[in-house]
Amino acid sequence: MRAPSTLAAAAMPPLGLLVALQIAAIPLNALVGSIAAFGEEIGWRGWLLPALRPLGAWPALLLSGAIWGLWHTPVILLGYNFNRTDWSGVALMTVGAVVWGVLFGWVRLRSGSVWPAVLGHAALNASAGLLIWLPAAGEPMEMALVNPLGVSGWIVVAAVVLILLLTRQFGPEPELAPKRVAGRRPSAPSATPGAPDDPRAAESGSGLPPGEPEAR
Repeated sequence: MRAPSTLAAAAMPPLGLLVALQIAAIPLNALVGSIAAFGEEIGWRGWLLPALRPLGAWPALLLSGAIWGLWHTPVILLGYNFNRTDWSGVALMTVGAVVWGVLFGWVRLRSGSVWPAVLGHAALNASAGLLIWLPAAGEPMEMALVNPLGVSGWIVVAAVVLILLLTRQFGPEPELAPKRVAGRRPSAPSATPGAPDDPRAAESGSGLPPGEPEAR
């Protein structure tokens, strides 16, 4: 007779399938998590980044990211994200926030809306669920390397930012989306040549305002 642990392992779906399902669930989890992410992004990219924008685009992106990372210092010192309770955890979080903050800040500035940054932030949080499969596979897990806010995330975001730079998507000052002008009623189409502008003129049958003598 098989041991209960052996039976449980045999009943589990293949690990690859579980990982694929976890990846497929990221968009849904991002939509659900956007409610919580909005609470942060309305402050970081919604207010702080535009407030720092007079310093220039890159200083604003880097400084807002650094502030975002340092804001997490109390929970990082409790071991959150990196399982480190010293300055190294704070340093990892700050660098990670700066790197991701550049990407989130860019989509916020170029779109003129905070919502792309909200969805990006929520997707980042949702992707952290993939980490649970490393211990399940029997692999050692160094959070400084595998955490999306750690070295692996820095490499991916750096590659994306490099592509944006090479394709000239970054400028000295990323442009916000054009502001919508208060709705203006379209101008009336020009009158057809020979058509009367005044309804009363049409009623007179002469095409001239009432009281105006016809030329003979």
